Amino acid sequence: MTSGCSVSLLDRPLGRPLHCPALAELVGGGGCATVVNSALVRNIGQIDILEAATQVLALILGADLIEENNIRIATSSLVADLNASVPALLSLLKEGKTMESRVEFARFWGAVLSSSDQESKASIVDKSDLIPELIRLIGEEKMDRSSIDAGLECLNAIIGIRRARLQMVREVIPR
Repeated sequence: MTSGCSVSLLDRPLGRPLHCPALAELVGGGGCATVVNSALVRNIGQIDILEAATQVLALILGADLIEENNIRIATSSLVADLNASVPALLSLLKEGKTMESRVEFARFWGAVLSSSDQESKASIVDKSDLIPELIRLIGEEKMDRSSIDAGLECLNAIIGIRRARLQMVREVIPR
């Protein structure tokens, strides 16, 4: 049975556009993202499950045929319960098994933040250690270009939030 996708869903790196009519059909009403978000919240601390759930959400956010409204539905279910979803997603950025996985989760954060409204972005910044983790990602000793790009993409998505700018400055200026 073919999914109608131009590439395998599981072999595709995060952040790459995907043309997949079957995925568009599954996501159409937002229910798929809600189920995956629920899996995130229920499995805090289980990095393997969190990584898999986040990869599914990244597929949803990166699919070419997903309408902008459905992307908002997918991210709104994450934002609806920030107290549960943000720690789960942040743990992936902090505890990802490899630099590559941490970069992929930073890209995922960038997609979530880019499709969120200002109030949601402010809530995410207020409720998390996202900024310190992004600064740590872009300041890694190896100076990996992909980690710098992913970290800066996320920081750029929240630069319009005054509190975020203040926190960014506090993180980089020694006291």
